[in-house]
This record gives sequence, structure tokens and C-alpha cells, in this order.
Amino acid sequence: MAALRSSHILANYSAPLSKALYARDNSVKTNKSELISEIPKERFRTIDGSKPKIGDIVTLDQGFTFKNGKAGCLVYGVSNKGQFSYEAEVYETELSS
Repeated sequence: MAALRSSHILANYSAPLSKALYARDNSVKTNKSELISEIPKERFRTIDGSKPKIGDIVTLDQGFTFKNGKAGCLVYGVSNKGQFSYEAEVYETELSS
């Protein structure tokens, strides 16, 4: 799913997302962090209508470098039911350490 981390794809992809594609396997241990900054709408895509907000606990996926040279990470918001609710490209500085 590395192609999903591309800003170009996130900004221009309008097809509905398959919830089955984003179903979580709870037997897999994931790394998590807390959002400490607002994420602009250009850098997230909702899966269930949710939007990222400060204080959300997110699942970390893969790291990458933004075009400006700063470190980033693809993250997923997780609903109370344990399902992914959004995906976002965040700067490392937008996550708690």
C-alpha cells in the first residue's frame, strides 16, 4: 500500500474506499502515537467520515520524507470499534514522542 502514501494520490484520489481493505487484524502488534497538531485536509483521507483531531491515538505505518526534506509518517486513525477511520500523512513533529 506504499502508493497510498503519495501526496499526489491522497490529494487526487476520489474513489470510495473499501472498508474491507482497511479491516484490522487485532492479533498484529502495532506502534501507536498521539496527534499533537491539527492535520490539514490536504494530508488526510477519511475512511468512515472521521477527521483527525489533536489527541487522537493513531497507528503508525511507514515513514517517508516529504518533498521539503522533513521526516513524515503514514498513520491511521482507529475508531472505538477498532477499525481504521482515516489515513493521514503527518510530520514527525505532529506526533507525540
